[in-house]
Amino acid sequence: MSEMQLLIGAFHVGPLLLSLALGIYIWRHFKGKPIGQTFSLFMFALSVWVIGTFLRTFTTSPEVYLFLSSVKHIGTGLAPVLFTVFAIYFAGRSDVVTPTLVLGLLVVPALSVIMILTSQTYGLFYQSISTVGLNGETVLQTASGIWYWVHGIYGWTLLAVGSTIIIYTGLQLGTEYRAQASLITAGIMVAWIVNLGYVIFEWPHPTVDPTPIGFAFTGLVIAVGIFSRDLFAVAPVSRSRVVDRIADIILVVDENEQVLDANETAEEILEQETVVGEPVDDVLPSQQQRAGKAIDAEDRDVVTIEGRVFREQEVPVTVDPHADSIVVLTDITEEVRAQEQLAQQNERLDAFASVVSHDLRNPLNVLSGSIELARETGEMKHLERGEKAIERMDEMIEDLLMLAREGQRISGVEPAPLSVVTKQAWGAVETGEASLQVETDRTIKADSSRLQQLFENLFRNAIEHGSADTVVVDTTQDGFYVADDGTGIDAEQKDHLFEMGYSTVSAGTGLGLSIVEAIATGHGWKITVDEGESGGAKFVFSDVELQQSEKQLIEE
Repeated sequence: MSEMQLLIGAFHVGPLLLSLALGIYIWRHFKGKPIGQTFSLFMFALSVWVIGTFLRTFTTSPEVYLFLSSVKHIGTGLAPVLFTVFAIYFAGRSDVVTPTLVLGLLVVPALSVIMILTSQTYGLFYQSISTVGLNGETVLQTASGIWYWVHGIYGWTLLAVGSTIIIYTGLQLGTEYRAQASLITAGIMVAWIVNLGYVIFEWPHPTVDPTPIGFAFTGLVIAVGIFSRDLFAVAPVSRSRVVDRIADIILVVDENEQVLDANETAEEILEQETVVGEPVDDVLPSQQQRAGKAIDAEDRDVVTIEGRVFREQEVPVTVDPHADSIVVLTDITEEVRAQEQLAQQNERLDAFASVVSHDLRNPLNVLSGSIELARETGEMKHLERGEKAIERMDEMIEDLLMLAREGQRISGVEPAPLSVVTKQAWGAVETGEASLQVETDRTIKADSSRLQQLFENLFRNAIEHGSADTVVVDTTQDGFYVADDGTGIDAEQKDHLFEMGYSTVSAGTGLGLSIVEAIATGHGWKITVDEGESGGAKFVFSDVELQQSEKQLIEE
């Protein structure tokens, strides 16, 4: 074997072994994944291309040369077809890949093989075959026919289509897929640019096809992509079109617990610069947080993120326990809130029954005794006591009905200026000599009528139970408060303050502050009780929804 033949062999054997090795590895490692197996077939097609190119340089027989050229061009014909199919899979349009499409794309390559084998008769692919000298060796050289250019233009067109699909897909997705698209496109383009130089400009020599050297670069780039980025683990847009529109957090996790893919919801809620490529334990909350708040005894996989509650499920992609899996976090915040509200309503119902059975029984007994005494003595003064008992029952029934209504979740809110609503509430309460100071002009989102009822009960509580002279309404960072300068609330009373039927005075129904709590809960607000600056009680409401303009002012 001459020195030139050894050099040509070196140029071909390396790319051949690399493409074969990659093809076998991808086929075995990504078994059952069309995107990986299609690319594996593409690498095998490149191997056929290299084999045909390599072997035909060692023959001077036109018949053998044409046969080996047909082998070569089976590879050159299959490679762009398979690359285009791979690009379609990469874009998530597996529905487009049909037998009809694939057979249609193979028509030109099949005709090319026929044209090559019949070149000596018709001259459509090769017009002629002649011998030339190359560094002292005799080799065959061809003159291109019309179908040669049809074959070439067809392959380059498919390459352009496939590359465009991959680049466009990468731009539509996250940085991880852009990196994938860049690797694939760069690797393929180098080989095809080298091929264009050979076909159009006969570089470096009409009888020496340098395309295999370009394929060597292609194989190296793709090898880097496979081993560093798990290149074919997921077909991107297939999940993009569906998964990105799902409100759940969806993470694709490999066997090493590393995130391969994440939908837009995950990126928005998790609020991390990079989700893809990170260990799943770094992306999701810690085990202490994840053990958190279960809504039933069997629900242990609950995650709390930014105040929202998610149920975590892990779904295997295949039956193989070591294969990739999908972690799905479903937002169950509303479900948890509904169950909490149901629990509160049940507690309220129990307390309601207790008030009806116990607290109403007392004025009923008074009324019954008053009527009996009036009947026995004939004195009407006993009926006056009974009349007061009736008024007491009427007041309790009215409060109970109001409490039942306020216990329901607020469904519609509107802009409610605190200064306006508080003054309306103040005017509806017997305030005596007490005064109201409204030190805010903030507007919140609330049910105005229920908000007024909340203030009426707080004002009535401050004046009737706390003997307040001044009541102040002002705002906090995320809400408002009502404070008074009355007698305040003992530490022992705080624990029972919002219990239904609890009152510090005998004349009270014990329902006023329960109504306040029910209205706040219905709006989704939190309520706390502190000691005011003047020594009285201070009721603070937080998590209050503000008017948009108010939010902007606070943020500024």
